[in-house]
Amino acid sequence: MNVGAVALPMAFVGIGTVTGTYIGGPVANRKDRMPLIAALAVAGGTASLLLLTIDVPLWAAVAIATGAIALLSVGFPVLLTFSTEVSGQSRATGVGLLGSSNQSGGVGGAAMGGVLLAASGFPGVGYLCLGTVAFAALVIVLFMRQPRP
Repeated sequence: MNVGAVALPMAFVGIGTVTGTYIGGPVANRKDRMPLIAALAVAGGTASLLLLTIDVPLWAAVAIATGAIALLSVGFPVLLTFSTEVSGQSRATGVGLLGSSNQSGGVGGAAMGGVLLAASGFPGVGYLCLGTVAFAALVIVLFMRQPRP
C-alpha cells in the first residue's frame, strides 16, 4: 500500500477518535462514569489486542481500529471533567497535569511499543495495549472516587 492509499483508512480511524471523544461528553455527566470508562477502556484494549494478533483484511482492520480508538477515546473528556472537579482552586494545574501525562504517555508508549514490536512483533504491542488499559481500569475503579456535591 502506498502512502496516498493510507489516507482514507487513517481518516476512518480518526473519525473513531472524534466519535469517542464526543460520546465522552454525555458520559462525563453520568454518576457511574468511572466504572463505565474503565469497562470501555478494557473493551478498547481487548479490541486492540484482537487487531494486533489476528490476520484480517484491510477494511476489517480499519473497522476494528476505529471501534478500539472510539472506545479508548471516551475516557479523555471524562477524566478532564473529573480533574477539574477535584482540583478545586487549581483547575488549570489539574488540566495541565492531565495534558502533560497524556503527552508523556504518547512518547513513552511509542518507545515501549517500538521495543516490543522489534522484540515480539504485533502481538506484543497488543498485549501492551491491553495491559495498559487493564492497569488504568484498575486504578480508576480502586482509587478514583466521585467528588462529593
